[in-house]
Parts: sequence; C-alpha cells; structure tokens
Amino acid sequence: ISETVRGVFPYWADNDILYKRGRRDMAILSVTGRDIETLQSLKAFLGTLPDEEENMGKISKPITYGDRVSVIMPTYNRGDRIRNAIESVMAQTYENLELLKSDDGSKDNTEEVVMSIMDDMASEPHTDGKGKCIRYIKNETNKGTSGAKNAAIAISDSPILAFCDDDDLCRPQKIEKQVKALADASLNTGFSY
Repeated sequence: ISETVRGVFPYWADNDILYKRGRRDMAILSVTGRDIETLQSLKAFLGTLPDEEENMGKISKPITYGDRVSVIMPTYNRGDRIRNAIESVMAQTYENLELLKSDDGSKDNTEEVVMSIMDDMASEPHTDGKGKCIRYIKNETNKGTSGAKNAAIAISDSPILAFCDDDDLCRPQKIEKQVKALADASLNTGFSY
C-alpha cells in the first residue's frame, strides 16, 4: 500500500501523515496531491478539511427518477475518437441529462469535433433544466484528468453526476438504470455502477 500511496500523493509525503487521514480526505488528497509542494502546505491543507468522524453516518439526499444528470467527460487530444463516446451519451434513454465535455487544453481538433456535434444536435442548455444538451468547457492549460473533471463538476448543479471516458461507449439504458437504482435504494446509497 505504501507504493500506492506514494504513487498517488506527493512523492515526498510521509506515510504516517497520510494514514492518519480517513478515506474521504485521502480521496481529496489524491485529486489535489500534485498541487501540494511542501510539508507545510500539506499540513495547512489537511487543517482545512472537516473532521471525517463528524460526517460519518450522514445519509445522501434522496434521488428521484427524473432528476437532472450531469455526465462528465474529460478529454485531451482525442478529436479522432470522441464522436462515438459523445453520441453514446446523447443516445441514452434517460432524457434529463447534460453532457459536460471538459477539454483539458487539447491542441488537436477536439474543439472543432465537439462544436460540430453540438451544431448537428442543435444542443443548447435548457433554461428549465430539462432535456438533453451538451456543454463544452475548455481549460486553457492542461491540468490532468482530475483537473478536467473538477472543471466540469464546478459548473454542474445537477444532483447526480455520471462519468464517461472519451474513448468509452455507454449502453443506451445505462443512466436510466442507474438513476432508477439510486431512486429505489435506501438513503445510505451514495453511488451506482
């Protein structure tokens, strides 16, 4: 496990600092780890996190079938293969979804491909938050997969997030089945896969 931790967190971080943290804090650190450059900045960051014990036992907000879903799709220089992934999301049987296509500073034709698809689908965000649409986000600099995901998450106001890689395809009923599973599950259920 120490090799895994050192692969995820800054190479200089001592394991005893990391192992004292809970799973939630370690998950946060895995996303932000490469932005933390010194032991002092790591300790300062850890000091800003709420006590995990305090949050244990809290339950999720209820999910209702029909709630808006934001599908997060990070990408980088994949103009040659993203069309199928986007089309598989837009072909979902679940109607109330938006695809947040987060481009992590691509240098190829990714933006042109996405814009072409958006034009073909006449996709615009719906003011009532219903129906399908594509929203395009572009980081000016490459921040890595986590940075691309976080940029999309930051603009989503949907109660449900779904993730799809830019070279994956979703079966047509994937999101419908997952939302139904969440709506039918107990409030202790936080995710579906």
